Amino acid sequence: MNCFILKNNIINDMDFLKAMIIHHQVAIDMSKLISKSSSNNIILEKARNMIFNQTNEVNYMKTLYIDTKYSINEVNTKNKPLISTFETEYPIIYKNLKCDETHFKLDHHTNHNMSDLEFVKHMISHHNTALELSKLAIVSTKNSQILALAHIINLSQSKEIFELYFLEKSLKTNLHNFIYFK
Repeated sequence: MNCFILKNNIINDMDFLKAMIIHHQVAIDMSKLISKSSSNNIILEKARNMIFNQTNEVNYMKTLYIDTKYSINEVNTKNKPLISTFETEYPIIYKNLKCDETHFKLDHHTNHNMSDLEFVKHMISHHNTALELSKLAIVSTKNSQILALAHIINLSQSKEIFELYFLEKSLKTNLHNFIYFK
């Protein structure tokens, strides 16, 4: 899987689940990595929440994948994604975010020692990819379970981007103040 998938107008259920399982596993791996190196309690809490929530979603998606594998996989273009208040009230946060190929590569971050700020910046972009992928699934699927899952991912990733954006600002300010007072 790669960012090319987001350039399509539709996605079938199986491709959505495969892409999202890999995508979530990358976030889980990154969160485990930052948990070993960070001393920031907010970063550590975010990482724990991402590990917990996305592990649960991966397990659910694996079950859906098995159940969906043998069903007719027609697409539907009548569903519309819910647009979160975050996206409508704060468009500057969500625009200009781009998909990164590493969002779909399981081994990319295994030996990477990232700072808290690098983690937050990458997770903003990473979550935006999930947001876009879920919106694509919403307008494509006829499966009510995948539709519900895609809406949940859409809303949760939108909220997470909003929180991470302000965490990034806070980290930058604290880094700046630390350097200033040195």
